[in-house]
Amino acid sequence: MSFFNGDILASSSDGIVLKDLGTVATNPSSGYGTLYVNSNKLYFKNNDGGSYTTTDLTSGGGVSLSTHANNAICTVTGSNAIQGETNLLFDGSFLYSSYFTSGRGSGFSTANSYKVYINNIGGETITNILIDLNGLYYNYVDSSTQTIIGNQSGTINSPYFYRVSDTTNGIIYKVEMNCFTTISGGNDRLGISASASVPSGIDSGDSASSLSSIISIDTILKGSRHLNSSFSALTLSDDEYLYITADYEDSTFSNASSESFTTGKLLIKLYGVK
Repeated sequence: MSFFNGDILASSSDGIVLKDLGTVATNPSSGYGTLYVNSNKLYFKNNDGGSYTTTDLTSGGGVSLSTHANNAICTVTGSNAIQGETNLLFDGSFLYSSYFTSGRGSGFSTANSYKVYINNIGGETITNILIDLNGLYYNYVDSSTQTIIGNQSGTINSPYFYRVSDTTNGIIYKVEMNCFTTISGGNDRLGISASASVPSGIDSGDSASSLSSIISIDTILKGSRHLNSSFSALTLSDDEYLYITADYEDSTFSNASSESFTTGKLLIKLYGVK
């Protein structure tokens, strides 16, 4: 069944087809409404006791979304407009500004887990580095040498766990190392040191004597927190490399050439200002 009068076509295949009037429709009688097309837009005009209201049905009041990055939280940018914030993210568990699984040297790649979360809050940038020591090695050299934690020794590599950037991390004013599971298998007397560049030919297990101490070596227990010294300025500059270092004395470790960590999880926090 179909109906056609030149201005309106109604059929089972086309539905209702309205002719574009090219102008505003005349006012309907009281208690009635008019559906019409003007300049390729669909309108509805009603008569509410002599008060006429015209509604553009094609605008719909929709919202425009820009910058739709994965996990981005949306903020309002204007009337009917929102955008996904690329530096404000939520993955269902964590709220953060940015997230990485990279940033470590090739000589620190056997860590069972490695994640970096960066948050910018009120002018402060906090970098959280989560490290599972399982898979890394402590290498005994002698009874007086502090060494660098990393992959099993034998090949020259870069066993740093992070490279600091003023642009990304801000100017670092505090470094913190927290342990939240018991360390076993390797040396539990650890610290953090830094170097301005990757020392030539350095390998995991090599002496840490060429590095600058940031957090002094101490026994790392579950639930313990260790900070850089509050009595001296923190000398950590842009593009410096950070290393986990181990003591030459350890109550749980016998003098063997190499020992793999089996448990031990660390949260290392860098506090910076941009």
